[in-house]
Amino acid sequence: MFKKYLTLIKIGIVGFLNLGIDFFVFTFLSYCGFPYLAAQSLSYCCGLVNSYALNRMWAIQVKKSQSEFIKFTGVNLITLVFASGLLFFFFQVTGWPLFLSKLVATSIGAIINYIGAHFFVFQVTEMERENM
Repeated sequence: MFKKYLTLIKIGIVGFLNLGIDFFVFTFLSYCGFPYLAAQSLSYCCGLVNSYALNRMWAIQVKKSQSEFIKFTGVNLITLVFASGLLFFFFQVTGWPLFLSKLVATSIGAIINYIGAHFFVFQVTEMERENM
């Protein structure tokens, strides 16, 4: 039971690191004059690489399946499109400030991504769960 909670804590740590990387790169690119949707895509991809590596090797520690990376990429592409659409909506349509729009869009995207990763990508078998 302790290992299960430790795993959840690790997943949370990885998530916050991903958000930090995403926001840092987004902020940097935005201040360098990149269009905000291009900055969104690049910053999200930086967080994505970190997420896959740390979740797979440290937080969840499951054996790699043949389709894991494809599933991971698919879930993240869906999340990126959805979060980018929200970013556009909040910034362009509602007129919210860019970084508030980014914060809200990323927060909603993180929830969607967590659900997809937990239930679809990094599926832990019952035997692996018992050994956690």
